[in-house]
Amino acid sequence: MIRIPHTSDRRIEAETEMDASRRRFFIGMAAGSLGAGLGIPRLSLAETMARLTHRQGGRGPSRFHPSFVKDVGLLTDLNATNQGGAWWNFDSYITPIEQFYIRNEYATPRAELDRRVDPRFWRLHIHGDAVERPIEITYDDLLKMPSRRIQSVMQCAGNGRTLFWEQEGMPEGDRRVKGNGWGMGGIGMAEWDYVPMSHILDLVGLKPNAKACLFWSGVDGKAPNTESDTGRPMPIADILERPDDIGLAVERRGIRTPLLG
Repeated sequence: MIRIPHTSDRRIEAETEMDASRRRFFIGMAAGSLGAGLGIPRLSLAETMARLTHRQGGRGPSRFHPSFVKDVGLLTDLNATNQGGAWWNFDSYITPIEQFYIRNEYATPRAELDRRVDPRFWRLHIHGDAVERPIEITYDDLLKMPSRRIQSVMQCAGNGRTLFWEQEGMPEGDRRVKGNGWGMGGIGMAEWDYVPMSHILDLVGLKPNAKACLFWSGVDGKAPNTESDTGRPMPIADILERPDDIGLAVERRGIRTPLLG
C-alpha cells in the first residue's frame, strides 16, 4: 500500500557504498605484510580469501529455517528472523542472493500461508487525501509497467554495530548499543529492476497539498494473515526531486521479489 497524505513526515536515511576491489586489495596487502614481517611465505589473494572463508571453504552446508524462504547456510545466524552476511567471504561487486543478509522483524511471509504475498492475489493500493485518482494494482499490472534498472547498496542502519561495542566502549549499561550484532555483514549490493515513482504518480495524480508518501508493507505482521505494522514515510519533495531513481522494486537480477528473506 502507498498512502499519500497531506500531513508531513520526517525520514532519516543512511546510505553507504563499498568498493569490493579496494577491500580485497587491502586484504591482500595485509596478508603480504604479515607474511613478510613474520618470515611466513606471502599468500596470493586467492589463498588469502580461501583462508578467510568458513564452513567448508565458503560452501556452507544447507541450513533451512521456517522463518526464511532461502537456504541460509552461507549466512551468520543472529537470531530467529535475522541473518548476517559473512563479509569476510565477500569477493564480488554484486552480492549473491545466497550471501545477502536478511533483516526481518518477523518471519518472511510465505504465499502458502498468507495469500496476500501470492502473486495471484497480491494487490497494491495507492490512495490518500492528496491523491487525485486512487487505484489498485495487481502484480501482473506492475510487471507490465515501464521499468528501470539500478545497482544500489542496501544496508541495515545497525551495520557495524559491534564496532561500537568493541571500539567505542558501549557494551553494557546506559551506553550499550542495542540490536543485532551484525559485524559488517548487514550490507549488500544488488541490481534491481523497478517501476519509477514518476510513472506511479502520473497514474494517480497529486493534489497541490501533497506532503508525504507512506510506503506501507501490508503483510509484515507477527503472524500470517495479521495486519502489518511496518511502513516507511518519505517526503513528497524528496520523491519529486528524483522521481526516476526512486521506485517499486519488482526484480533482483531476474529474481522476482520477495525472495531475499
